[in-house]
Amino acid sequence: RRCGGCAHACARARGGRERLARRRPDEEGRTEVPADSGEQHDGHEHGRADGPRARHAHSIALQSAAVAPLVCASLNLLAALVMAFVIAPATPLVPEIAERERYIREHLLPWRLAWLTWMAAGASLLWFYSWWRARVRGPKVALAIAAVGLVADWSAEIALIASGADGYRSVAPAAFFLTGAIANGLYTFAGIQLTLATPLGVRARAYAAFMWSAALMLSLGAAIAQPLVVAIATAELFALFCPWCVWLWLRLR
Repeated sequence: RRCGGCAHACARARGGRERLARRRPDEEGRTEVPADSGEQHDGHEHGRADGPRARHAHSIALQSAAVAPLVCASLNLLAALVMAFVIAPATPLVPEIAERERYIREHLLPWRLAWLTWMAAGASLLWFYSWWRARVRGPKVALAIAAVGLVADWSAEIALIASGADGYRSVAPAAFFLTGAIANGLYTFAGIQLTLATPLGVRARAYAAFMWSAALMLSLGAAIAQPLVVAIATAELFALFCPWCVWLWLRLR
């Protein structure tokens, strides 16, 4: 019995050696690939950890950018309303400067909040242009031009906010020229560049042509100090521009 058990054990040992021999070529093949170092292991673990975070951050960025046209449309519509109901009584539409100063003195907080609304609308326009340019792969110079326009816009609006009624007489002429002629002109030029880079049908291009012509008329009216022209062009521009933002969002998202 012991001999039988020894024979059985020897057979098992020979079988084990044969299995090892069969595995050895595969193992030798595998050992030709260098073993992972600690740095490589850490790098793989880091990559696996960062991959989902990076994708999640990218997804959040895309989702937040996608609302830029809607934010722009909303803020610019609000800006148009506060222009008509809050700011207009203290613009060059009213010939008497003393009357404008009296209005600002009596409505100083709404006056300042209204211009803050316009500052937010300008920032949202630059955000919208950035989204638009990314969707159509438009020229980067359009964003640079719009950014310069925003600087001019904010400079004028901050001056009107800070001056109040007492300093209005000294800052108003330059401020209205800066925001109406310079800033709006730069916004318009940047918008035309993006429009030309966008694949549009005949009707959409005709719509854009009317919209940008109103913007050009606004800048011209501000440059030659014609407040009635500015008022008419502003109404036309915002009536066309806010729907344009929503339409582009639907088309390019």
